[in-house]
Amino acid sequence: FGSRWLVNEDWGCQGPLSSQRNEAMVVLRQLRGAVLALTAGFPKPEDWPIPTHWAAQYADLAPAAVVDLCGGQRGITRYNETSQSCATWLVTTLKCQQICHQTDGFEGFGGCMKDCGAKEPDVAWCSEVPKSPSWLRNHCQVFLARWNKCMANAPSINVSTSWASAVDTCVFGCQDAPWVSRSVRGDTEPLEWHKAKCTPQWFKCEEALCKPVNMVKFKATCLARPPTPSSDPNNATKAKAPPPIQSVKDMDCFYNDVRCDGRCDSMPGKPWEEA
Repeated sequence: FGSRWLVNEDWGCQGPLSSQRNEAMVVLRQLRGAVLALTAGFPKPEDWPIPTHWAAQYADLAPAAVVDLCGGQRGITRYNETSQSCATWLVTTLKCQQICHQTDGFEGFGGCMKDCGAKEPDVAWCSEVPKSPSWLRNHCQVFLARWNKCMANAPSINVSTSWASAVDTCVFGCQDAPWVSRSVRGDTEPLEWHKAKCTPQWFKCEEALCKPVNMVKFKATCLARPPTPSSDPNNATKAKAPPPIQSVKDMDCFYNDVRCDGRCDSMPGKPWEEA
C-alpha cells in the first residue's frame, strides 16, 4: 500500500476512503447542529391542545382535516384560532374511523363508531374562540351543521364505505360547493377543500338569473361572441366575425361566482333545480 496509507494513534490506519468518511461525518454533524438550531424555537408537545398529535412536535398550524371542518385555511390557520372541542372531536372521530374500518368495516361499522366515542358534534363549539375571524366561526357552524345533517343515521351505517361516501358527497359535496363557499366567506374565493377536490364551475346570466354553465357547451357559451352587424349598407345581412376572447375578464361567464358578479337580478337557489 506504500505511502497512500498513514498511521494515526487516534484513528488507526487511514486511507482515501477513511478520509472521505471523516469528511462526511463532519458534514452530518454540521447538518444536525443546523436542524437542532432551527427547531429549538418550536413549541413543546405539552403546549398543544391535542398533545399526541403529530404536528405538536413541529409547528402550531392546524392540519387540513381540522380547518376544512372546524374552519380556517390550510397552512395559515393555527390551532389556537379554531375550536379546541371541534378539533379534539374530529381527531377522535378520524381515529375511530380507522379502527372501525379495520375491525367492523363490512358489518356493524356505525355501532363500532358509537362505542368508540365518535359522537355528534355541537355547533356551539364554534363560538369558543371569540377572537377568531367571524368568517372562520361561520365556516365552523356551517360545516358542523352539514355534518349533523349528512350523518344523522351514522349509528345505523353498516359498512365503512357508506360512511366515507356520506362525508365525500354530502358534507364536502362538489355540486353545491360554490354556494357553500359564498355562504361561508361572502365572496367568490373557493374554500380550501373545494380548490383541492372539485372541478371549476362557471355561471352565466340567463333570463335574469345566474345559472350554472353546462361544461359540455362551455366553449360555445362562454368563449364565443355573437357576430357584429356589417357596416356595409349594400350587404346588411353579412355579419362580421368578432375578435376572439383573449382574457377571462372579457367573458360573460363567471368562475365559481353564483352571483355572476351581481349582474343578474337574482342568484340561483338549489343547484340541482337549475338548468
